[in-house]
Amino acid sequence: EEGKAQSIEGRQVIKEYMKPFKENHINKIILGCTHYPLLLPKIKKYLPRNVNIVSQGAIVATSLKDYLSRHVSLEKHITRGGTCHFYTTESVEKFQKSAEIFLNEHVCVEHIKLSSSKR
Repeated sequence: EEGKAQSIEGRQVIKEYMKPFKENHINKIILGCTHYPLLLPKIKKYLPRNVNIVSQGAIVATSLKDYLSRHVSLEKHITRGGTCHFYTTESVEKFQKSAEIFLNEHVCVEHIKLSSSKR
């Protein structure tokens, strides 16, 4: 999330986390967290080639496609060709850095302040 996978320490952590899978001859791993696909090249590096890696992204996309095909009334509510606007209440730089890692593209971020209304 913070781009540390590219650091020496980050690579070492990934290597250590992959050891039990390698040592126990695991043949399939499911990447259940949204962060893991970002680490996929590093994860593959420390596992035997015969390990099948399943990413949740493909599973979620297939499930969504199936759901939408069964609920055709939602078609009129789906936006196509839209644009994304990113707003954050935290540091613009921190949010932008994380978003660009996740999306693999440049994003423009605007800082906003939320006020609480007392009734």
